[in-house]
Amino acid sequence: MPNDPALDELMRVAADQCARWDHHQRLWRRAGQRPQRLERMKAIYDAVSDYYDVIYVAVGTDFVPREKEEQGFTLQRLKLPYEVLETHSGMCVELSALFAAAFEKIGLRPIIITVPQHVYVAVPISWDSDIYYFLEGTMVGRASFEEAVQIGSDEFMNEAKSYIEEDRLDDYFWLDVREARQEGIWPIPWR
Repeated sequence: MPNDPALDELMRVAADQCARWDHHQRLWRRAGQRPQRLERMKAIYDAVSDYYDVIYVAVGTDFVPREKEEQGFTLQRLKLPYEVLETHSGMCVELSALFAAAFEKIGLRPIIITVPQHVYVAVPISWDSDIYYFLEGTMVGRASFEEAVQIGSDEFMNEAKSYIEEDRLDDYFWLDVREARQEGIWPIPWR
């Protein structure tokens, strides 16, 4: 949901976090060049952590439609990005959705990665690169951005990579948001 108005404020706060950037160019530009992807990701992560004081909270209420009870099927109501910022907390999937929406809003190409019982996000180091920064969103409020990227990278290399490469899409999945948009999957309309 890069169209969530709460992300506009998040962008402003993230830009303010980057004190070394030109004071008069709040739109993600430094004197004569665009800031690097990793710097932009870090600014957003730090704003979510420091300004919004968001932390990972593994609390969600599962519910099972009556017709699916015996099949082990569950549903869970997820918070939208603005709700994560307002409540200062989110589960892994909610934090990943927040970061993916913010990264898409600033022109990055977020990838949402699902593994059994977990979700995190990645961004290629350049637009069409096959090398990625992996961000473990559950570290927000508990670890530095650099640590969250290292943990995300370790998770991908040690757990998900081989399964995704083998197309074991039963529990492991790679969703490129740009490709989803090209397939006609659009953000939820804003109220």
